[in-house]
Amino acid sequence: MMGNHQSKRVQMKLGFKPELTIDEMYNPILDDIRKEHFTKLKRTEWLRQNDQ
Repeated sequence: MMGNHQSKRVQMKLGFKPELTIDEMYNPILDDIRKEHFTKLKRTEWLRQNDQ
């Protein structure tokens, strides 16, 4: 299993949530096909976190 687990952990602690996974995404810089995960943090959720 590959991936940056520390980065994912930090994103989850900051409130980012999984949005999309693409199983076979071509990366032209690496000339490779990889699994890509996208996360998001809504502005309203970010504002709510910073108000506390």
